[in-house]
Amino acid sequence: MKQFLPTAIRCALICGCILFSYCFAYPHTITTAGSFEAKTHWLLGKGWMSSSVTPSGLMLQSNVENDCDAWCKSDLGKSWMIFTKVFIQNSSVSPSKTDRNTPGSVSLVLGSSGNKPIILFRIVRMVSGVSAVEINLASYKHQRTERLVASGWMPEAGDCYYLRIIKPFRAPFFLVEVYGEGSFSYVTQTPSFSSHTLSEIKRIGLETHAIETTISDIHVSSFPYELKSNILLADKAIRDLVDHYWVGGPGTGHIIPTWNGWQSRHFFPQGGMWERGMMIFALDSYYRSSRDPIVKYRIQSEWNWIKRVYTPSELTTAGNSVQPACDDSGWDALLYLTFYHDTRDPLALKYARELVQSSFNRWLDNDLGGGMWYDDHKQIKSLYQVGIILAALKIQSLTHDSSLLHTALSCYGWMESHLLRSDGLYWCDFGKDGPIGKERPNDIHQSSSVTFLGGDMAMGVIQSLLYQITGEERYRREALRTAHAISAHLTKQGILLDDRDAWTDGAFAGEWVSHVLPLKGMPRWDNDLILRTAKSIFLHDRTPDGYYGGSWNGPPDGYDSAWSRNGSRSQQLTTSADTVNILSAAALLESRYAGGGDRR
Repeated sequence: MKQFLPTAIRCALICGCILFSYCFAYPHTITTAGSFEAKTHWLLGKGWMSSSVTPSGLMLQSNVENDCDAWCKSDLGKSWMIFTKVFIQNSSVSPSKTDRNTPGSVSLVLGSSGNKPIILFRIVRMVSGVSAVEINLASYKHQRTERLVASGWMPEAGDCYYLRIIKPFRAPFFLVEVYGEGSFSYVTQTPSFSSHTLSEIKRIGLETHAIETTISDIHVSSFPYELKSNILLADKAIRDLVDHYWVGGPGTGHIIPTWNGWQSRHFFPQGGMWERGMMIFALDSYYRSSRDPIVKYRIQSEWNWIKRVYTPSELTTAGNSVQPACDDSGWDALLYLTFYHDTRDPLALKYARELVQSSFNRWLDNDLGGGMWYDDHKQIKSLYQVGIILAALKIQSLTHDSSLLHTALSCYGWMESHLLRSDGLYWCDFGKDGPIGKERPNDIHQSSSVTFLGGDMAMGVIQSLLYQITGEERYRREALRTAHAISAHLTKQGILLDDRDAWTDGAFAGEWVSHVLPLKGMPRWDNDLILRTAKSIFLHDRTPDGYYGGSWNGPPDGYDSAWSRNGSRSQQLTTSADTVNILSAAALLESRYAGGGDRR
């Protein structure tokens, strides 16, 4: 993976970072506006022109005799995140005038209020396409730069680069990442800088040499988080997932196909849909907390890939090989809704609704008092139907079409009357003789349980949404009851217990943070429970090479891990992604404390 690059041209504000920008005496000025909260004035040097490609884009054309730069004035503040996308049209212009081995470069520059470069984050590119990342400190006296960091030459970048730089709160260094559209990626931390050097940095700019490029999608936002924040712990965890389970670049790649969490090139080339959903849920919760544009590109790219390799019938029909049971169907419908929220593609909402209706049609009947069968074998009705019910409620909230609401309420009522226990938790499975495991109600352990943490959390989310939809106070009380039961019975040593399903117990953690924890009457303890669990995972449940186990108090694998002994290995996508969902949820919770985050 890679860590990024330059501090780009400051172009707007996001998440509460207000930029004061104005024009200064330069060849010409252009005002750009994109997906930002304000317009920003750019001073463009010779060779720059505005681009018609994107509203927030600039196009630079230059040659070897004439370097080009552009500057945008605004006070960066003490902590921030900058992102930009760079597309290379020509890696070395006018090749007849220069040695084809002479590289071109694009630099994002941190500069002084007088437009003097201080730190340069540079992408260097040969005509052949090999690329390198350099981080340089400008030296005015000798009119040269001091190289601080260099990646070395790397292939497979393509023509598009995604660049992000973070200045954490109170940190004397920068976190940098650069990705290409192939396997090119570079992630690093700069050396520490003196307080004097950092205080001189006031604005961002662009420099190019012997290269034609389009700069677009520039984001600048405040970053009020320290190095050990949950945001940065989740950032690391998301990069771990991408390292192991993503192929290609942010804008054109996809999650590798897996079956039961393992890569499935030959058995099921497309892979299981709900399994990729577990990773997208983690990416989405992290994106809602951090607004990291690189993650947003990955979510869009994954949805594009899914639409290419699965047929509409495979995506929307319950009971087929993609959705063989009600949990697969529910998770997949929620996955489509996640794509809808992040991409606004109406097809994703359409597919979600069709799959929910197909699931109701296939598995809902009056046997055992109502509710949905787990699968076509019709042996048990299960708490795993929460995914379909939750998706139905979300669709109703989005479309105001109440046709699914009545059915969802009937299933919810069945679970309240048949699965609710005296301690406030819910039985996981129900058969013809009643709750399965009723003779051992206290059998609630890591990797073996008659309950299901993921289902209990989903019930709390459903209750919160019903309170939001209907305004009925009883649903808020029921959500508080569920939260209290989880805190009282599904914790161990002050952290959440991954009790029954190491592949899905954390699936609804982001929804829990967004919908349940903000409810009036919710104790602070329940917020702290998520944060403590995330910290325990990062310290005790991550392998040295970046996999995450199901034993959230550790260890991540080996004989001493109950989940590893039980067959849920940290190297499986489903196990790692499920656990990273807790870290992403903690980041989302932290961002809400800071006034950011998307409750959705």
